[in-house]
Amino acid sequence: MMSLAERGAYIGLLAIAWGEAQPGTLPAEEDMMRRLSEMSPEEWKISSGVILAMFPLAECGSYRYNPRLLEEAGKRQELSEKKAEAGRLSAERRAALATQRQQNANTIPTPVENNPTGVEEKGNQLQPQLQPHSSKEEKASSAGKASSSSIKSQPTERPTGAAPEYTHDEAPCFQAAGFFALLDKLGMGPLNKALYLLKIQRGADEAVQAKKRAAFATDAKWARFIEAWIENDAKNNALLRPAGPSSPAASYAGPNPALQVAPGNSYSREAIAARNVTKY
Repeated sequence: MMSLAERGAYIGLLAIAWGEAQPGTLPAEEDMMRRLSEMSPEEWKISSGVILAMFPLAECGSYRYNPRLLEEAGKRQELSEKKAEAGRLSAERRAALATQRQQNANTIPTPVENNPTGVEEKGNQLQPQLQPHSSKEEKASSAGKASSSSIKSQPTERPTGAAPEYTHDEAPCFQAAGFFALLDKLGMGPLNKALYLLKIQRGADEAVQAKKRAAFATDAKWARFIEAWIENDAKNNALLRPAGPSSPAASYAGPNPALQVAPGNSYSREAIAARNVTKY
């Protein structure tokens, strides 16, 4: 219900408040508010009540604030902390993998000859020692051990044309663009995509650390991990949607026919059982 001038002043004050050290706050002085809104004294007399109502005075009286901007600033801070925590966990996991690889490299035995020259300390040439004939069983056993040892020491070769494997934070489907595209493909465009990316990344971290999943997998397997997570949230009616009364309701349109239900149907245990949904 603002006039054009009041709306312009209000939007300008919001922009100024968002850039403050404490986002969402403005000076408490009314004259300073008038100057920031770029209104003349005559205009301010008419519009000050409407504009100041959007920036109530704090209880301490030292500043004004906009409640919605403070809420958005809190969300931004929470998201920033979650990203920092996810980065820390990823760095720790990479460091652990690097340490494990180094330890494995250090434990590879290197054959060392006790007397590479073949000459005794007194200068006499060492004579070959005759070995007693071993039984057929011993020969077969030693041959089997040598064969097994040589097989273990050889690196496993991937078949030609095999799909590359990644850690989950390196997989294309876990990059922001790929992740958002996958959610759109699953019909989950209205979800809170940024929070879901952090949530599922943390879940993949925990699964790898608990050895419930391999550290490396193909992009298709990681995409199925994301899809299963979304489907499970859909079944439990726990989909994360953007905050706000005007946010569109998210409906599932993915490849699992059991989840493609008409709006209004619940994801209760009885309803799921009736649709024969297998829980992941």
